[in-house]
Amino acid sequence: MKLAISIPDPLFERVALFSTKHFSSRSEVFARAVEAYINFQESQDSLLKQLNKAYKKPSPETVTIQKVIQKKFASQIESDPY
Repeated sequence: MKLAISIPDPLFERVALFSTKHFSSRSEVFARAVEAYINFQESQDSLLKQLNKAYKKPSPETVTIQKVIQKKFASQIESDPY
């Protein structure tokens, strides 16, 4: 598929130099760059979804542990003379 895009001249010059240095076409450089960018963004989205899922709701075990700790500290605070 052909695509027309506008990019700043300095970036075009860098792409042209890179493609010559690495024996590839400018089109290949752009295609690989876009693919790498999309892969990176998708992995970030996936990671964010996993983190949101992990921190959304604590497990029942975590809730139990939190309650035990809260009771322990509450009793310590109540018995603290200061």
